[in-house]
Amino acid sequence: MPSTFPTDLMLDYYAQYCEQWIALPVELLDARPTGPCLWLGGYLGLMQRLHHTPDVIGDLDLGVLRRARRATACGLAVQCDIRELPFHRCFKRILVPGCVSAYLLDDHAVTRAAAS
Repeated sequence: MPSTFPTDLMLDYYAQYCEQWIALPVELLDARPTGPCLWLGGYLGLMQRLHHTPDVIGDLDLGVLRRARRATACGLAVQCDIRELPFHRCFKRILVPGCVSAYLLDDHAVTRAAAS
């Protein structure tokens, strides 16, 4: 099925050219789930390296969430902004593999994301 621009094209690009260059820490790869896990961002192929599937996937882009629901065994996909996560305390682990950094364009946005 051909990609629809821009989300599917972006995710196809991530999968083909970017995900291979992202190193996940060994302790993360070997980790077994110890509680609810939130995945933020669209590097969905990286989930295949984990021993478990995150319980919830969050992203600003509805296209990413649609693809996540089709491509993963994730229980829930939620539209959210890393700068304002009112539910972050619900998770034992929050994984942010990198693509959300495209939204964090200044120190204020980075600070909001870290505090969220």
